[in-house]
Amino acid sequence: MSRNADKEFEYLMGEHLLYYIDNLIDNILDDSEEDPRYSAVTANNLIICFVKVASERGMEVPFSNAESYFGWTNRTTAEYRLFEEKRAKEQTYYIGEIF
Repeated sequence: MSRNADKEFEYLMGEHLLYYIDNLIDNILDDSEEDPRYSAVTANNLIICFVKVASERGMEVPFSNAESYFGWTNRTTAEYRLFEEKRAKEQTYYIGEIF
């Protein structure tokens, strides 16, 4: 892969994907308990895949999972617990791959 492609990859991964994940988590935390529209399983999958791919490409990743991502983004323990509750509930009916 060319040097430019490495730079572009880091831009996509480090700038835009993390922005997308962060917005998704905001929506999950504010989402309806009875009829959720946003997927906590998807957010968790994105974090896991980001860590794996970025690490394999030599990028420094300041978190290793959803819990440390919440700390890295200065979210509270209560917010992480709510996210985990929603993720655990959703994964019982989630259709798709769970990493």
